[in-house]
Amino acid sequence: MIDLPAWLKKDLHKYRCPQCQKVMNEDGILGIGIRSSSKYKDKSVFFFDFLCSCGHKIIVELDFMTVEDFVSDMVQEYTEGISEEIAENIIPREKVGAKLPSVSKISDSEYEGMMADLKDCAYWEDFLIKLGFSSSEVEQYKRDGIKEFHDWKNGV
Repeated sequence: MIDLPAWLKKDLHKYRCPQCQKVMNEDGILGIGIRSSSKYKDKSVFFFDFLCSCGHKIIVELDFMTVEDFVSDMVQEYTEGISEEIAENIIPREKVGAKLPSVSKISDSEYEGMMADLKDCAYWEDFLIKLGFSSSEVEQYKRDGIKEFHDWKNGV
């Protein structure tokens, strides 16, 4: 079973299978990820693959928060309450440029650069490493034989 983020676990009961109307549960989740939104041009959203007990498979796009919003909130939450000196060491001002009026500490060019890097990843392992996973964590997933990893890697 996939270890789901807490924010997805608490809202999963809000989704139903369009075929049989059963409430979705953790057992039916095949995978979660990030993809370009089908509703919002030039936005990325979280999604999950779900296989219902009735046999219907669906991709659910979580459009209530874009990846950009999620990252912005995480950075803001992380940097709240820390000193200005520490914040400058985390994201040096010379790299960010002029102070932006938004709550995000990530500049548009940094965001676009990261998205370009992620799109250039040919392998799932490279994608995880770009997101900050250590090589040992990626190797552990492969070594432990997690079914979802191998299914995803093999295009199943």
